[in-house]
Amino acid sequence: MTSVSEFIKFLKILGKENLNRLYIIPCRRKSKRPLVGRGESWLEKRITIKKAVEMLRKGYNIAFVAKPDGLLFIDVDNRFEIINRFPDTLVVETNKGYHLYYFNTGIKRNYRFGVNYEIEVRANNQYVVGVGSEVEKVYRVKRGKISAINAEDIRKALVGVTNEYGKYICKGRCV
Repeated sequence: MTSVSEFIKFLKILGKENLNRLYIIPCRRKSKRPLVGRGESWLEKRITIKKAVEMLRKGYNIAFVAKPDGLLFIDVDNRFEIINRFPDTLVVETNKGYHLYYFNTGIKRNYRFGVNYEIEVRANNQYVVGVGSEVEKVYRVKRGKISAINAEDIRKALVGVTNEYGKYICKGRCV
């Protein structure tokens, strides 16, 4: 069942001064898929915090969209040792791993790393299922407060990391 209290907990961590960085879209119940009609763009479906709370109460999910002047998300699936290589920040537990939430310092591209893209940097017009939503389990804040990240921080975290075949996923200027 979706959790309004978990979403409120996230909003408190984000802080009133940063609410303008939050871009929320509605999603289907127990799904990662945006709630849009045929031919509609999910990017044009931004909702308010009040509407997000209402949707969560009704069992719908929400998602947060990454923006260069907003939030950036690092999606880590099945590579749990990786999260400690990144700068400390808010960590959200998902159904397959973790989302790391950062204030974006201007990164405009999205990146995918690993054989099965088990590490994704979502910086611009890509979304993650939001805190309080449910896909197999409720997405919950695990720890931390949101910090800023830049391209150099991401490079440092990924240099030396190998995929399942022993190949480096980031050589030098990968971001």
